[in-house]
Amino acid sequence: MGWINWRELEKMNAWGVRSKLDEEAFAWDKGAKQWEERTKKEGNAGERQVALMDQIGPEDTVLDVGCGTGPLTIPAARRAKTVYALDSSQGMLDILMEKAAAEGLTNIVPICGNWYNMKPGVDFPICDIAMGRHAPFQNDILGFCRCAKKYCYSLWNVAPLKDIDYHENEGVLADKRKNPFRTYNEPDGRLFGFNIHFNILYEAGAHPEVKYDKTVTDITEDSFEEVLRQFFKTEDISHLPPLLVEE
Repeated sequence: MGWINWRELEKMNAWGVRSKLDEEAFAWDKGAKQWEERTKKEGNAGERQVALMDQIGPEDTVLDVGCGTGPLTIPAARRAKTVYALDSSQGMLDILMEKAAAEGLTNIVPICGNWYNMKPGVDFPICDIAMGRHAPFQNDILGFCRCAKKYCYSLWNVAPLKDIDYHENEGVLADKRKNPFRTYNEPDGRLFGFNIHFNILYEAGAHPEVKYDKTVTDITEDSFEEVLRQFFKTEDISHLPPLLVEE
């Protein structure tokens, strides 16, 4: 009988393999405007994700780690008492606060710093709820849990299988959508993402829960065959499984 050391596997996820130094952390500031453009392209994804965090109430304080330009911060601030927005990019925090002001939100407190060098209760307050996505805390989920009194939400984006490629020279799955000029390989979120956290928390005596936010696309066509062509993005539907053939 063998044992799996989930904490060691956690070191192999996307944030585990990245540098923890200030130079890496504050380099995110260079792409602040690009991250805001990415946030805009995501539409209401952040709002849908916060909607799944049904434990956030009007009397709660919330910590958003790696908040970026606020895809989670803004919708959380509409529901919570106070949201502490922590990021290593001052540029992203500036954009976030501009958006908050435009919406009339006055309950967001920006905090700029390198997460890896910060301590809960010292450099930022321990809140009722902590959350984050694309965030550095995801290399230490147990440490992140010390930042909240009630609940923690760790969000991962999971790529479709068609986007996953295996690099034999690196020996780990990578996402082809990622930057090819990186000096490190980006591990696959399906292998080193929320499933690792789930097992770490479960073994620690917690009761973790997994929720999915799925993108839904409505396709309306005049015939069943046209729906199949649109859905599978192909003109030839003769190869599709029999269960997809209209009776």
